[in-house]
Amino acid sequence: MDLFSIIGLILIGISFLIFVIWIIFPDLAMKGIMKYSINSFIIEAEKMGPIETKEKDRIFIAGDIDQARISKVIMKIKFLESDDRFSKIQIWLYSNGGEILAAQALCQVMEECKKPVEIVAYKAYSAAAIILVCGTKGRRFARSKSKFFIHNTTYPLSRTINIKIGLLSFTDYLNKIIGKLLAEKTGQPLKKILEDCKKETHFTAQEALEYGLVDKII
Repeated sequence: MDLFSIIGLILIGISFLIFVIWIIFPDLAMKGIMKYSINSFIIEAEKMGPIETKEKDRIFIAGDIDQARISKVIMKIKFLESDDRFSKIQIWLYSNGGEILAAQALCQVMEECKKPVEIVAYKAYSAAAIILVCGTKGRRFARSKSKFFIHNTTYPLSRTINIKIGLLSFTDYLNKIIGKLLAEKTGQPLKKILEDCKKETHFTAQEALEYGLVDKII
């Protein structure tokens, strides 16, 4: 057997091993897909370079949560984090939601940020609610008329793609991850979070405060 045949057999063996791991350990496979997707998103955003904000330490997120908008937000955070003139970063949030992976990428950047990330939410639906809860604890604010909404995601990658490994789809996996994140950030039991997301739950500012989505109404 020549060298190329040996290499070919090795590659086939590795491919088969990966396939078996994906089938037997779907959670591990999904975690890898999600981590790769989020890191790729952040790497692409960083190619833009830091973006200076025109409103001092304030960043506005208004409209859909998508790659283009969140990439700019990420680089504004990077700019403010590196500028010693600012002791904190403040995000004003008014959004019906959007791409959950874009929200997850922003959450990762906020949690890695060395400065407090303060969020004032006027409207936080769907993916925007995920961004909200990832703000610095004690600095997640609502206005008296603010509105909130949590639910299960339906289209994590696009409206036509939903990877499935064994009996587990990426949508199912992502809903579990979102549930765990909301439970951790709000203090609510995971079972309640999953039930509330499944039935699609709206909150007033006071209800969001009691639930743990925000820390204070200002």
